[in-house]
Amino acid sequence: MRTSQPVFDRLKAVAQRYGIGHEQLARIIIEASLPIYEAETLEEVKKAQAAQAILGKFKKL
Repeated sequence: MRTSQPVFDRLKAVAQRYGIGHEQLARIIIEASLPIYEAETLEEVKKAQAAQAILGKFKKL
């Protein structure tokens, strides 16, 4: 996957803060975001948003 250098630098900085590899963090972000874009119903969107809220709690650790 390609991205701009500023985005890559941000990804590396956040990954370093949590003590994980930047590839692992990228996978977490992608896996958490895909359900929103795959959702076909309002209920699926709500479930995906709830899953993202749980991921947001990881950010606060």
